[in-house]
Amino acid sequence: MNWLNNEALTVFGQAVIWSDLLGNTIGLVGLVLVIGMALWGWRQWRLGRQRTGTGVTVRFATRPERARLTGAAALGTIALGGVLTLYPSTLARRLRLD
Repeated sequence: MNWLNNEALTVFGQAVIWSDLLGNTIGLVGLVLVIGMALWGWRQWRLGRQRTGTGVTVRFATRPERARLTGAAALGTIALGGVLTLYPSTLARRLRLD
């Protein structure tokens, strides 16, 4: 994994290492994907609204829905923390961090 710290290119006299280049590229691709999905969803909503006159009803989540979402997020966070606590060396070896 040391190659990630090597210089990928130079921009305006500043060295850009591979980890920065890859991380920023992945982040930019993710952003473009989110924007694309948002535009697709907006288009679908507009088309549905034109066909039915109502489209998708946008509303706030009810208290039970918010409670379930909060609980699911908390359980997922606890589960991930548990896995990372139980198997830190295995994960580090797989990622070649140790």
